[in-house]
Amino acid sequence: HIDEKLVLRECTNVETMIKAMLVYENKNILVVVTTTMMLIQFSCAPDGSLTELMKVKLSGKSSITCVVWTGPGLMATVAGEDVVRLWDLDKDNNFSLGGALEQINCL
Repeated sequence: HIDEKLVLRECTNVETMIKAMLVYENKNILVVVTTTMMLIQFSCAPDGSLTELMKVKLSGKSSITCVVWTGPGLMATVAGEDVVRLWDLDKDNNFSLGGALEQINCL
C-alpha cells in the first residue's frame, strides 16, 4: 500500500505466487488466487490495511489458468479441464459447469 505521504508498506504476505487478484468493489474485498490454488479474501480498509476474511483450497486437478468475474460476487475459474468452476463468494458456495469436449484454458 502507498499512503498519502507516498510511503510504501506491506499490507499482507500470501507466501506463494499470485495467479490473480480481483477486487469485489461492492464489499471492499480483495480476492487473491494463488498458484497453489488457494483462494484468499481480504477486507480492504480505507487506510489500505487488509484483514484476512477467509482462506480455502480450491478444487481441481491442475493449476488454474484463468480467473474472471462473471457477475457480482461470482467468480469463474478454469484449470485445463473440461469444466468451468463457479464460486459464489456471497453465499460461500461453488458449482461446476461441465460437458465441454476439450480442455478449457481461457474464459
